[in-house]
Amino acid sequence: MRYLLVILLFIASLSVQGQGFSDELEKELQTEFDSIYSYDSDDQKLAAADEFISNFMYALTTPGAFNNPFSSLKMGKLLSPDEKFRLFNWNVNLKNGKEKYYALIVKPKKKGVEIIQLNDFTDKIKNIEQTVLSNKKWFGALYYEIIPFKKKGKTHYILLGWDGHSSTSNKKVIEVMTFNGKNVRFGNSVFYHDKKSKKRIVFEYAEDAVMSLNYNKKKKTIFFSHLAPIGNHIDSEKAFFAPDMTFDAYLFKKGKWNFIDNIEHLRPAVKEDKDFNDPRK
Repeated sequence: MRYLLVILLFIASLSVQGQGFSDELEKELQTEFDSIYSYDSDDQKLAAADEFISNFMYALTTPGAFNNPFSSLKMGKLLSPDEKFRLFNWNVNLKNGKEKYYALIVKPKKKGVEIIQLNDFTDKIKNIEQTVLSNKKWFGALYYEIIPFKKKGKTHYILLGWDGHSSTSNKKVIEVMTFNGKNVRFGNSVFYHDKKSKKRIVFEYAEDAVMSLNYNKKKKTIFFSHLAPIGNHIDSEKAFFAPDMTFDAYLFKKGKWNFIDNIEHLRPAVKEDKDFNDPRK
């Protein structure tokens, strides 16, 4: 009954605001989004999340919605550097320590927008680093950076993301996304290490560890923490892996991302550095 009332109120707000996006409509979306996390049971959370995504997709079709910042919605909101699409991305934490991920890709058209919904298929994917996926079968994650690159004249996008894999470990992913008409393809053999290729890169590490994974645009390089087993644990026990204070990288060149071992990684300079006296000088 509560969900029916929410839908009726949402439709009413659309009627009141007319043909354009409004602050009132965003308030309705915010209320509905926040309600997802007010429930205790997984079933209630997921039911509320399904209702929200349906209404959010409808709201995104209203004029002006593509350029709206949606600042009140506490979710990932990315605009591709080439401004070809926006990506809205969020998660619902479950009682078993896992996460359920949601994402919408919105592409502007001459008239209206095209919306592609991603379906979290994570638990059913085998051989994750070598499998081509789609918007219907997606390795769920929270993305925080989009990196366009060219391969044979076609634009591809690197997505850097985080996955709260379980109660004992997290994952980070370097994903490759390509548009194929109204569909999306995930995975492409562009990552090379010892002359062998992978379609995506997935890192797993201890829940309480902090792994760095970021992109340096000037150097066209993705830097990431080198992960090593803690203490006497073996390589297969990924829940006991953590950064060892060294860095590896993938360097982009001629359509490929080539692995570089043990690279020096310096953070970008900031204006506060002018007040620092380097003790090496």
